[in-house]
Amino acid sequence: MNSNLIKAVDLFGDSIFDNAVYVDGPENSVSGHLRRISPMDVRLNAVDGFVTDDVTRKMEREFHTRYGRANGGIISVGGNDALSIVDEFMSPVVNILDAFERIHPHLVRFEASYDRMLKKMLEHFELENLRVCTIYDAIPVSRSGYLTESMLMGLNLYNGVITKLANRHKVAVLDLRNICTEDSDYSEVSPIEPSFSGGLKIAKAINATFGHVDRD
Repeated sequence: MNSNLIKAVDLFGDSIFDNAVYVDGPENSVSGHLRRISPMDVRLNAVDGFVTDDVTRKMEREFHTRYGRANGGIISVGGNDALSIVDEFMSPVVNILDAFERIHPHLVRFEASYDRMLKKMLEHFELENLRVCTIYDAIPVSRSGYLTESMLMGLNLYNGVITKLANRHKVAVLDLRNICTEDSDYSEVSPIEPSFSGGLKIAKAINATFGHVDRD
């Protein structure tokens, strides 16, 4: 193995990584898959339910050392920020401009929160060793009970913020929209969470983005 490859990776964010309760145990979760297939030491710092500001607070509270080049970090957060404005998507509007004007202040706040979070991450990780994930958008609406295809299209607004800030800070992007593309990639327990197979796809993509070949 190349000695310059990442030896340890921290997973930050929400239930995209902290999905054990949705797949019948930690061994079937994203971090469980990654520990099995990767030579990296995997540290789960994601917490189900976290929004972007929670990740920043966790960094401020628990992380006090700048890691060396052998340590990587990857962040998947933003989905819960988007879910927090579901009521706005359900509210009647006069026209499309009215809809955008209602959503605009939420996007401004999200952009400020995500920017603070990325800056805090870059205090601890080398730029080339940091990754951010987009929010996947192929969630099976037939199983969700409340999401619609139109709402999922609204995620493009949040993903636009994520990719804009990642480009601004020159942080590499792992696009989950192109990884979790099938209904089977989403948990039967909660269709907004990764399933066993979806989690494995994510783990393989994380392993690959840090230059490793899967062990299984």
